[in-house]
Amino acid sequence: MPLLSFDQFIDLRGFLCPMAFVKARLFLDKCANEETAVILLDQTKSNDPLPRSIEALGHVILSINHVGTLEEIQELYLLDSSLFPEASLNLLLIKVQVKK
Repeated sequence: MPLLSFDQFIDLRGFLCPMAFVKARLFLDKCANEETAVILLDQTKSNDPLPRSIEALGHVILSINHVGTLEEIQELYLLDSSLFPEASLNLLLIKVQVKK
């Protein structure tokens, strides 16, 4: 059973802010109030402000997890390992409670 439970999920790997923020905002706007959403993105300097920007929209950040290996991402939640061809990852999982 995955450690992270959530209602909605978006994979923003390959996107950097400000585009990652735009896509996250559009995604969160489509989520229902009180849903739990998980955002997966590359951990980069340009994406560092994303959690603060999400909070500024009024949503609640429940957790931020750094994921460095395929094993870590499989521990957090069940996901097809073929989606992650790299053995070593540098990703963030941001768990958000949507507030409307």
